[in-house]
Amino acid sequence: MTKRNERGRKWIEIGKDILILLLTCSAVWMLLGSGLAHLSFLPFVGREDETVTAQQEESMGWAQAVRPLRIVATMSQWDQKVRYGVQYDQNAVDELFQQTASLLVEGLSNMQTPQRVARWRWMQALQQAPGLCFDFQGEMPLSVLMGWLSEEQSVPEATVRRLLLTVEQDSIVLYYYDLDTETYYRGTCDISRPAQLESVLSALSSNGVFYAFESEAYSILAPETLLSEEIRSQPVFFTSNPMADGRSALEALMEDMGFSLAGCSFYSADEEVARSGGETVRLDGAGRVEYRNSGESSGHFVLNIPPEEEKETFAVVEGCRRLAEKIIDPRCGQAQLYLNYVERTAQGWKVNFDYCLNASPVRLKSGSAAEFVVEHGEIVSFAIQFRNYQSSDQNDIVIPVPQAVAAVRALGLEGQELQLVYQDTGEEWLNAQWAAVKVEE
Repeated sequence: MTKRNERGRKWIEIGKDILILLLTCSAVWMLLGSGLAHLSFLPFVGREDETVTAQQEESMGWAQAVRPLRIVATMSQWDQKVRYGVQYDQNAVDELFQQTASLLVEGLSNMQTPQRVARWRWMQALQQAPGLCFDFQGEMPLSVLMGWLSEEQSVPEATVRRLLLTVEQDSIVLYYYDLDTETYYRGTCDISRPAQLESVLSALSSNGVFYAFESEAYSILAPETLLSEEIRSQPVFFTSNPMADGRSALEALMEDMGFSLAGCSFYSADEEVARSGGETVRLDGAGRVEYRNSGESSGHFVLNIPPEEEKETFAVVEGCRRLAEKIIDPRCGQAQLYLNYVERTAQGWKVNFDYCLNASPVRLKSGSAAEFVVEHGEIVSFAIQFRNYQSSDQNDIVIPVPQAVAAVRALGLEGQELQLVYQDTGEEWLNAQWAAVKVEE
């Protein structure tokens, strides 16, 4: 099995690591004598009423789709390199992204043909000033990113997690690691000027974040792990199943998806089921909905795929996102969706989205929040775990980073990335916890 296929199953192991790490972290914390406080998108064909023509609404929808979960800026101040990083704070991430997104667009739009580089060049570039690194956490095809940012897809075929803009020899250059080819790349940006990057970053000042490879004390972690010893607490969320009403919840969902209730048949077994021709929608007691079109005719979710092959990936992902936003957003409360996984298969595509809370990933025991299968230009099946998250207006103390790292060492999880995640196991209250996450290199 290739690394590319293994990534689709990586969160199974993460869930185990989270539970083990949490128990160990708690033990270490107690020993130290401290306690824990208590979609304006590409339209579906044939659905005239769902087609959005307002360009402003379309642009806003696309902009919301681009959701980095952390951004890191490296600056030179008084002949010293300092760093400002935002993570585990969605408002702070969104604010910085609004200030810097245009730099990313210009860099991608004007990048010369990228050249392969060694890993040490990438690591070196992370420390260069000025520098700006965008971390999307999931797997982001560059064509999808550019489609959401500027409605164009004239970029290299690559799938990335991080993108780094920095300055070398008076030119802005862009670095990235292609998850598909497992290769690092560097491309010079023709028009972008270093003064633009320097000007945007000049208003920032150090807030003490650092990479694990910059401190011997944290060398046990994956080198690019972003750390801050100032993380004190994180919000606590109240969780619920928005589909708990069963039949009535399924009927409302069917209407949101464009089905006529008069043309559907409903019945109950171990789950609630709705049928319309060859299309079947099932809802279980935990709020998981599964759709499948097993008929010979097209279903409700035919996508508008342009003839240009280079635009296909964006059209597929955007079509899935539109459906996800339409039916999930009204039901998920304060959670947001971000793109986690895209894979071309022999039959078509697989596209997965996950929830995030306050710029921290939510890990569900059932898998991704939304999993789509696209074949022959149509969404033929999907599975969505509906969950609703509401702020409790309370914060919970987070185990300090040194104690979490001690747990990583005790458990033999060397080389993994330390992240704050919300592990949703179905309990009523949801707290952020440290997790050791396997890196895909």
